[in-house]
Amino acid sequence: MDTIHIGLCIDEQYAQHAGVTMESVLYNKKSRNPVAFHIISDSLSAGTCHKLRQIACKYGAEVFVYPVAAQDFAQLPVSRHISKATYYRLTIVDIVPAAIEKIIYLDVDLLVRADIAGLWNADISGYLAGAVVDSGIEAVDRQKGLRKILGMPPQEPYFNAGVLFINAERWREKRTGAEVIRYINENAGRIVFADQDGLNAVLWGKWLALDPKWNVYRFLFRVYYKLSKEKQALSQAVVQALKDPGIVHFTGAHKPWKNGCTMPYVNEYYFYLARTPWQGFQTPQPALRESLKAYRWKLRRIFFDFLDRFQVLA
Repeated sequence: MDTIHIGLCIDEQYAQHAGVTMESVLYNKKSRNPVAFHIISDSLSAGTCHKLRQIACKYGAEVFVYPVAAQDFAQLPVSRHISKATYYRLTIVDIVPAAIEKIIYLDVDLLVRADIAGLWNADISGYLAGAVVDSGIEAVDRQKGLRKILGMPPQEPYFNAGVLFINAERWREKRTGAEVIRYINENAGRIVFADQDGLNAVLWGKWLALDPKWNVYRFLFRVYYKLSKEKQALSQAVVQALKDPGIVHFTGAHKPWKNGCTMPYVNEYYFYLARTPWQGFQTPQPALRESLKAYRWKLRRIFFDFLDRFQVLA
């Protein structure tokens, strides 16, 4: 049976969230494929590695930890929400065993709600990777001319790099990781979204657009739960993905482990968290303004979900 290889890039601060992501993958896997997690980090303690292996062990999965030197990435741009660890994904293919022909990279601010084998079985032969189109980039492109900055054709789709299904064999052959790092270094003052921009600049025309269910992110939820022209423009595939996401991606600064996260599925984060060695973690009590904002968005979601059900019955 084909082993599903999954890559995660974390530091000690994000280990808990990696544990939740791993638990969500394994809890929802129905196929018989074994799973192997390949964790790239510059700072994991022995205790943290033990906790991550505890999660995998419950399901008969494997965990491999690969150390990297943070100073090797010192020249790459970072910000309040982007750490050096985000760049480690560019090196995964070169670090894991050469026998691995493909690997799924996952950010650790996400939950996998469907059998990951459904993503693993996508046909990416002939492509460097598979990814989900980032619809939210259109507003940025209109404001900043992002595609022009990245040297992309005006109508070329831009993908969200939080979920990447990498054709490792082809990636190695083309030395793609090194090419992206070189691009970022040479254009650090121009790019907007760090390594995601670098990946799009190098991979355009060479990646496969995956079913949007495999990366449903914050922008899509905000559009869907509003009465707006943008909502009318959502494709049927995106609408279906929003109704039953395979992967929920908590993009942006508002995370389920912080105050004021208004995205759906926050409760599921705590469901999976309770099944990990980090069980018992609680967010600080939110301020009244944040509580009211979250409650308002919850009511909005309930209202629109009711309308959807009513239209179906009608």
